[in-house]
Amino acid sequence: MIRPFPGRKHPVSTAARDSGPATAHSRATMDGPDDTTGDAPQQTYEYRVVPAPRKGEKARGVRSGEARFALALSRLFNHMGAQGWEYVRADTLPAEERVGLTGTELRYHALLVFRRALAPVAPQVIQQVIEPPKAPLLLSAPEWQGFEEQEVADSTVVDLLAARRGHAAE
Repeated sequence: MIRPFPGRKHPVSTAARDSGPATAHSRATMDGPDDTTGDAPQQTYEYRVVPAPRKGEKARGVRSGEARFALALSRLFNHMGAQGWEYVRADTLPAEERVGLTGTELRYHALLVFRRALAPVAPQVIQQVIEPPKAPLLLSAPEWQGFEEQEVADSTVVDLLAARRGHAAE
């Protein structure tokens, strides 16, 4: 299913494959804003969605809760950036989760969306093999005297061969 991200003009695939409990990847194609002719190659992105940190990280000199949380986010962003991922957006999405044996509850999760460009797919060049034209039939039999260097049509060959056997072609 293709749906636009809220606030974006370009479609993004919502199909994702799970790559573990904490991340999901998906691949989508985004058309550039100037791509109206369809001749330009499309840029393809790979998306990765990770859960936002729930609590801050302790570090020397970082005392407040805000500073610890900011440190956790900046470490996550730097780690993802070192792997080539670009931050796109943060989303809070609902998920229905089991509670107890039979119950379900709607919980909201904060997710961070990253993307990185994949190498554009180069158009495949198909080479068409063109066979050279076949050489004309050159005959060198005694009944072909005077025709050695001339092209002879197929119907003429059939007529001459039939006459050779004693049958006249009609």
